Amino acid sequence: MKYAIYDLEFFPNYFCGVFREFTKNETEIKYTTFEISVRKDERVELLEFLSQDGLSLIGYNNVAYDYPVLHYLIENPDTKLSTWFRYVNTKIIGSDMPVLWESEHTIPQIDLFLIHHYNNRARMTSLKWLEFTTRWKKVQDLPMTPAVDVPLDKFDEMLLYCKNDVDFTYKFTSLSRNAIRFRINMSKGLRFNVMNYSDVKIGEYLNRKTYARLSGRKWRDFKQLRTFHKVFHLKDIIPNGIEFKTEYMQGFLNEIKDKSFKEDESFDRHVTIGDCVIKFAKGGLHSEDESRIVKCKEGWFLTEKDIASMYSKTMINDEIFPEHLGVEWNEGINELYEKRLYELKPKLKVLEYQSDEWNEVNDEQESIKLSLNGGSFGKLGSKYSWQYDPLAKFKVTIGGELKMLMLIEDFDMVGIEIISVNTDGVVIHYPKEKQEIVDKIHSEWEAKTNYLLEDTFYKQIIFSTVNDYIAEIIDPETGECKKVKFKGDFEIDKDYHKNNSQRIVAIALMEHYINGVDIKDVIRSKEWKFTNSRGESEHTSIYDFCIGRKKTRNCMYYLIDNGRALSISDKVIRYYISNSRNYLLKKYTSGKKSGDSQKINAGFNVNMFMDYDKKEEYNVNYLYYEQECMKFINPIRVGTNRLENPPAVQQKMF
Repeated sequence: MKYAIYDLEFFPNYFCGVFREFTKNETEIKYTTFEISVRKDERVELLEFLSQDGLSLIGYNNVAYDYPVLHYLIENPDTKLSTWFRYVNTKIIGSDMPVLWESEHTIPQIDLFLIHHYNNRARMTSLKWLEFTTRWKKVQDLPMTPAVDVPLDKFDEMLLYCKNDVDFTYKFTSLSRNAIRFRINMSKGLRFNVMNYSDVKIGEYLNRKTYARLSGRKWRDFKQLRTFHKVFHLKDIIPNGIEFKTEYMQGFLNEIKDKSFKEDESFDRHVTIGDCVIKFAKGGLHSEDESRIVKCKEGWFLTEKDIASMYSKTMINDEIFPEHLGVEWNEGINELYEKRLYELKPKLKVLEYQSDEWNEVNDEQESIKLSLNGGSFGKLGSKYSWQYDPLAKFKVTIGGELKMLMLIEDFDMVGIEIISVNTDGVVIHYPKEKQEIVDKIHSEWEAKTNYLLEDTFYKQIIFSTVNDYIAEIIDPETGECKKVKFKGDFEIDKDYHKNNSQRIVAIALMEHYINGVDIKDVIRSKEWKFTNSRGESEHTSIYDFCIGRKKTRNCMYYLIDNGRALSISDKVIRYYISNSRNYLLKKYTSGKKSGDSQKINAGFNVNMFMDYDKKEEYNVNYLYYEQECMKFINPIRVGTNRLENPPAVQQKMF
């Protein structure tokens, strides 16, 4: 196969296409460009390029836009530019339905937008935002107003803009290598093209294929089926075998048994076990953790007991399935679970790591993992899925939570300290001499629930909240640090669609808590060497100080430069806090706040950083970033002190 990364720009009087060959050497740049305009007409050369044998095209949102644009030209090679543009503007742009099905593609497409599931409303991400989050050299928006003629002297500028997008898409393709390879292997294994499927969609397809085989039903027979419920009664959700030993927890169980809720209603309760306050809700379980540092005491273990594959095991153990699909759905989940656990995972251990065969087996077991999680459990609550049955979903979540509470109660009853709780795990702290007691509770609970518990040992956990922490994982025998786990606000390397503004703060906090470094040493260093979340060695740079903002429909951003308001037209803004005299102003143009304005990062000034400019000094205001660190450090310090030195309670005489 010959792969080319591409992007198109189309205006009433100007079309350009930039194609860059994907090579193993990223510094080897091979562009092929085409223009169709009043200046030149290179459609023959473009069509000849597109007719190459073995050509596959890689782009961003190319399945919905770029390829249909090219396909029209392939089908209508003599079309006028104006006719072609009118078709694109009326039939392709803004269409809710695909203009072409993938079966109609004459050139295979790889769409990074679809692969990363950025067409999902909650993950919707533009190429410009990815340029910010991946620290690309140039964050550039379209330099011309869409659907307006491009002046002749701006044609070359448009070509350069298109090249920048192609170069970035090339980088994002490199970052997506494993995801692309996974889809190539899965398309072979499934004998079905899943090249542009998201992870969840691949998992759902595998689940659908397994169910169709076991049930003997055709896809057309069940794709429109759903099970709806008006009200959910806890007595119909709580599984058999839920037993608590203390009067307090028995009272909790009796109280919720008589309750009910609607799908769009919240339902939660708080229980206190030991010193831990735990929120029990229909979608998950978590403790209400205070900002603090929890360190493993000398001669103690700080351990997390985590349920392996909790959702899939709950579905299997409790024989849960959507009412309209029947028991065969559950049998399919069980079949896939056992294949992954007993066939594929053991096979990985005897194959050469990262060999072609290892990758194929690993991709298959990963696809099953996707099927068991997002592809099955994750779809029980989606009205858009053939698996929709929210009662089955709540049986999984609530049933699993109650079983976890049974384990937590058992630990508390023998004096084991409960540190933190989440839906599928509990962190406990206990002296080593109690290991036999902990092991006994562990094995008896596993036998009772048919779950498997996995142990992780920590040196320390630094909590901001239950979902925001740094944890230092150790070998329990040697005490040697194996890995640092990052969650939430402490993540150094977030998913590409998330906001990773002022990354330097997470880096400085990690160095401070794990390596005992003063945050000022990290922040004020020109190139501080550190180990990122992926375990790679890296140096800090100006990009780590940058902040990103997205412009919305109801606001405008202005750079106030020496009293002059300069309108910023870019949809994504990149800047850093500096000692300059400039500042950012956000003005609301519609909605309830229409006409109002507010200063961004009030009290601090900024430098725009849309285009990389290498300097010895960037005039960074380090104080701002140090203060951002202290927003975490101070509450953690206060919380730790409060727990380590509780206030004395005055005894009363009666």
